[in-house]
Amino acid sequence: MSELERLIRKTVIFGLSLILCLTLIGCKSDKNKTDADKGANAGDQSNEEGLINQDGQAEDEVIINQPNQAGQSNLDQQITPISEIEAVSDLEAAKLIVDDVSQVASLEIDSDIKGINLIVKHDGKLKEVPFQYNLLNWLIDQEKPVIVELVADYSPPSLKSLPYLNGIADHYGDKALVIKIDIEQNKNLIQDFDIQYLPAYRIAKDKTLYNVENAFDPTAKPSLFDKIEQVLNG
Repeated sequence: MSELERLIRKTVIFGLSLILCLTLIGCKSDKNKTDADKGANAGDQSNEEGLINQDGQAEDEVIINQPNQAGQSNLDQQITPISEIEAVSDLEAAKLIVDDVSQVASLEIDSDIKGINLIVKHDGKLKEVPFQYNLLNWLIDQEKPVIVELVADYSPPSLKSLPYLNGIADHYGDKALVIKIDIEQNKNLIQDFDIQYLPAYRIAKDKTLYNVENAFDPTAKPSLFDKIEQVLNG
């Protein structure tokens, strides 16, 4: 083989190698660009989804936090929540109030009973009164209907519901009595009232215990007030 032929062969091989390298570099560049585009698209989609979720949450907050708008809950339209009422701490004064509003004779005080309170409008004021009597016997003998809410401090819905319970007591006045029970201090009543969720609402009427509601949702339709009315007027 002449020197010229060897030079031509080397030139051809070098050219082919150079073409192959450039081709490989080009393919890798295209792949990186494609991956980058996919990542960008995924990022855009993720951002878009994030904005949708944020907007949805903002709408929910507007509906809940601005009750005067179209999203106003039924319960807020029907009942005015009351956060603070007069707490009666004197047990003798509490007994006089219970005797005054109750239609049950010969009530015997049980000082071991804790965490049960009567919420009642008395002398023109809404009051929270310690109730230290046998509750089940009292409910059976009571002629007025009694709205009962069972709550616990560890239950956020229970705490949120309490101003509405005060409002319900204020609304009904002497037409119905309202009892609040701290179930943590009265675990013996869990089975009697068939408690599975808190807060739980029951109504004692005509020697019958009605299951009204097992949750608190001020936006529910029908509302808690609607269900109470159905039992009281049924």
